Amino acid sequence: MSSPVSSGQQQQRPLVIGCLVSAGTPAGDLITAAMELAVQDLTLPAAPAPLALEFANASAADAFQAEAAALELLLASPAPSVLLGPPTSLQTSVVGPIASAMQVPMLSYAATDPLLNANAQLPYFVRMHYDDYAQMAVVSDLVSFYNWTQVVALFESTDSAWNGFQSLTRLLQQRGTARVVASWQFDSGVSAEGDVMAAFLQVRAVEASVFVLHLHSPTTIRLVLKTATQLGLFTAGYVWIATAGVMSLLNADRALSATLVGCEGMLGTLPFDVPTARLSDLQQAIRDRANTPLASLQSPDEMLRQAINAYDSVHLVARAASALAHAPPPPPKPSPPPGPAAASPPPAPAAGSSPSFQKLEVHAGGDALLASILSSNMTGVSGEVSFTTGGDLQEQFFRVANVLRHGLRTIAFYHYRAPPPPPPPSPPPSSPSPSPPSAPASISSPADTAASPPAPPPSPPPPPPPPPPAPAPPAPPVSSAFLSSVQMVDLLEARRLTTRSAAAKAVGVSAAAASTAQAAAVAGADASLRAVIWPGGITEVPLGAFPKSSAPLQIAVPNKKVHHEFVFVGESSNATSSSNDKFSGFCIDVFKSAVALLPYTLSFQFIAYGDGQTPPSYDAMLADVADKAYDAAVGDITITSDRALLVDFTQPFESSGLSFVVPVQRAAPNTWAFLAPFTPGMWVLLYVSFFYTALVVWFLEHLQNEDFGGKLHQQLATSVWFSFATMTFSHEEQVRTTLGRTVVIVWLFVVFVISSAYTASLSSVLTVSQSEPTVSDFKALQAGNQTVGYRMGSFASSYMQGVGINESRLVGIDPEGDWDVVVQAQQVAVVVDEEPYLDIFLSDHCYYTKPPHAFATFNFGFAFQRGSSLTADLSLAIETLAQNGQLQSLHDLWLRGKGTCSAGLELESMRLGPDSFWGLFLLYLLAALGSCLLYAALLVYRGLKAFRQAQQQAAAEREAAEQERQEGETPCPSATVVPGRAATTTKPRRLKSKVRHYKSAYTAGVEWSMQRNIGVSSSATDSNPSMHFDVSHITYSSHAPQGADGLSNDATAAAADGAASDGDGGDGGGGGGSGSDGGGKEGEQGGAGGLGDSLDEQLRELRRSQFASGRSSP
Repeated sequence: MSSPVSSGQQQQRPLVIGCLVSAGTPAGDLITAAMELAVQDLTLPAAPAPLALEFANASAADAFQAEAAALELLLASPAPSVLLGPPTSLQTSVVGPIASAMQVPMLSYAATDPLLNANAQLPYFVRMHYDDYAQMAVVSDLVSFYNWTQVVALFESTDSAWNGFQSLTRLLQQRGTARVVASWQFDSGVSAEGDVMAAFLQVRAVEASVFVLHLHSPTTIRLVLKTATQLGLFTAGYVWIATAGVMSLLNADRALSATLVGCEGMLGTLPFDVPTARLSDLQQAIRDRANTPLASLQSPDEMLRQAINAYDSVHLVARAASALAHAPPPPPKPSPPPGPAAASPPPAPAAGSSPSFQKLEVHAGGDALLASILSSNMTGVSGEVSFTTGGDLQEQFFRVANVLRHGLRTIAFYHYRAPPPPPPPSPPPSSPSPSPPSAPASISSPADTAASPPAPPPSPPPPPPPPPPAPAPPAPPVSSAFLSSVQMVDLLEARRLTTRSAAAKAVGVSAAAASTAQAAAVAGADASLRAVIWPGGITEVPLGAFPKSSAPLQIAVPNKKVHHEFVFVGESSNATSSSNDKFSGFCIDVFKSAVALLPYTLSFQFIAYGDGQTPPSYDAMLADVADKAYDAAVGDITITSDRALLVDFTQPFESSGLSFVVPVQRAAPNTWAFLAPFTPGMWVLLYVSFFYTALVVWFLEHLQNEDFGGKLHQQLATSVWFSFATMTFSHEEQVRTTLGRTVVIVWLFVVFVISSAYTASLSSVLTVSQSEPTVSDFKALQAGNQTVGYRMGSFASSYMQGVGINESRLVGIDPEGDWDVVVQAQQVAVVVDEEPYLDIFLSDHCYYTKPPHAFATFNFGFAFQRGSSLTADLSLAIETLAQNGQLQSLHDLWLRGKGTCSAGLELESMRLGPDSFWGLFLLYLLAALGSCLLYAALLVYRGLKAFRQAQQQAAAEREAAEQERQEGETPCPSATVVPGRAATTTKPRRLKSKVRHYKSAYTAGVEWSMQRNIGVSSSATDSNPSMHFDVSHITYSSHAPQGADGLSNDATAAAADGAASDGDGGDGGGGGGSGSDGGGKEGEQGGAGGLGDSLDEQLRELRRSQFASGRSSP
């Protein structure tokens, strides 16, 4: 995209600026709009040259795309004289060598990598943005100001962040007051809380408590701050210093600031924008042109700052080009002598390189334009712009802010001045000096004309020095210093960058206060930094490291006679005991294991609290810790809200909760106990399964098994009986078909599994149902009037009164007493205490039980004085014990019951439902359904086979009849009679559909099965078929020998002879009349036809009655 200054004077050579932006992003849109506004705001002289912007997309997440975009710009015609961008430091390190090789100056509006200017491959790099070296100078001065000696650095695993970390390390070494003792690199965009937890465990392997946070990814920033807050690393004693990436996000993301209230007290550095007259107006104009609302920007301060840098970069290039055009031409220089001293031309493209790379040409006037840019000194919208010979800003302003609940509070300003670099070596006399190109006419900006007088024409720029042999870190900025608000106002007013009132408003003080306090302002850092509110809400400056005291910590341990699994004090221990070996128990081992994981040596002394006879008061012990009589308290201390107001608790190391134990009593007999093993849904499923099995067996067996014969209701009754009899394996009916046997085998397996589960569950139900608790749950305890016992010295009494139980029902029990004796004496009905104590009691008392869930949840923790830094350290250590399984091992060692009862009796038995057997029933359902479908397919197949045989027989008969007609015989029109054989021919008709075809086939298969069942052998059927099929429906007439249908062949033959004895006659309306009565042969034929139909019907009725009665033919 090209954006010229004006449409006139197009005959002059334009000054093309190549712009690398991240197109399609809010930041890219703002930067594009700022550059276009900068072109429009330029003041043109009488003979201007056009200024054009050529944009190319350089995605912020892809360095190779930025390289391709830069090559695209450099290969264009005309090629750009200057490159602006790209948006990240990584892209700059990739594109910079290409621009330097082509001798094209590259101005960066966003790169912060401190080593870009020291890179030998980037001599044409100029930075318009602040850099991380200046930020680390602020951090190092803060560390030195507060006399901290050890620092922990947390940064991202990018080249830019790494170079910033190295800058901090060098600055601290040069000052000699502090050093980086630990560091951790986070992957950019890290989202796993476990990774952040591991990082904190690693960096806490030192004694330092000063954290420097140098991050840019919003995801990483949120997760790191959230995890640190949860772990208590923002408590008293810790120090957090963040750079601009973190502080800009905190200042803009209100939702983040609201959720991370715990990170109050952090210090941070932010670039300070000099409040010039046009700053706010230009920021609004850029947002309007880009159509980007402020709420849609993730970090609006940083994005707008980059846009302002891009705006000033365009004006800077225009000013440098104008100054170069007005400069006198340099004196001619003699041609270089031949030989090795002659300057070599730019390196030729390598063999095999693409033609596009071969088109790259060195910009002839790039070195002169670079020198003009570096020598420029203008006042831009962002303030004074001047450069060192290395291409960095000569001076930068920062403000130091304190993170509070309501926002950021400025405590000081920082004026950074880059130190002068060492003088460069003189160039060799034989190196030629390129002549300056024909530059465009003068171009100036309104900011230049309004803020400063025109600069005199600069002297001819010297030739650029050769690049240094290796990157050399700059010297510490000795001239940099902290400034108070009044000092900052004085500096801005002295520079004439803005008015005093505007400067006072920008730094957060009133103009009157700035005027009256000016005389009282004291130079130096001591008078410049305001009071800081540190993490934990304290105003005292933290030490920056954990205190090393020769005196061990005094730790109170409750001394009691019971519950030695948690804390046990040996007999020889007393208040003056100096031996920790006499203290044991679960809590003691957890504390010692946590201390062993601390990154420093912590000496401590256990002190027995109490005389061992009277139960100690835990509340009084914690009150002594709060009064600093003890440094901490270790034991089975329950964390409550009231106690948390006195002391700080570590992360819980044992879950607890209030519950109660009650004795069990024998329950009354239950008439319906036999139904308890299964749920109602399981009973319904079993009932449906039995009937489903009955239907499946009937379908598979009733056609071929006489045990399932008879009438329909008899068949169904037999099938249902068979299904339910399998429950006790008492069925007598035999299953003959293969598919039926398959289904029954699977069903018997299902019945076996269900019966075994029922037997086991019924035994458990009958056992448990004999005992039931006197109080079932906490609601029954609240609603009843039973006396409630509690352990004296426990907080259970106050809690029970708080939930509505009258104090008159509460009875205190001696902690050393036997609860069983108290309950059996009917002094109390139930005993309320914390679950770990109740579990120990239940392991030795089998006839007590407790509800499955506690009615109040609490935890055990270690107590320390308010503001102690050991709280967060031991919390991290306890979290490590929980992750590596050591905490659970200690729990099993001390708290797993060693009594005769493994656990208390449960109030509810486990009833079995369909969920426990759905896989078994699914297997049976598939087996039964598959068998039925296969059997139906077999019936269809057999019917189709018999259907085809009938068609073949009918075709043969028609062929025989046709043959007799051709021989001169007159066939009977209605029937062909053969001795011993009767047949009825019916003209075939077409099937109307395939559905009717398969239905007929299925019916034929059923008839075949019925015929086979009543004794018709396959040989007799094949030799003398018994079924004559019609095409449209299934009909048959008897041709079988005697025994097939119960009729003799003689009767059949006599009927056939009687039907064929008469000749043609009338219709013979009387179906059974004789030939004489019918008046001729037609009547006799009609009688014969009627007789044949009657016989066929009788044969069918006879076969149906035989099968229905279940008898076989004799």
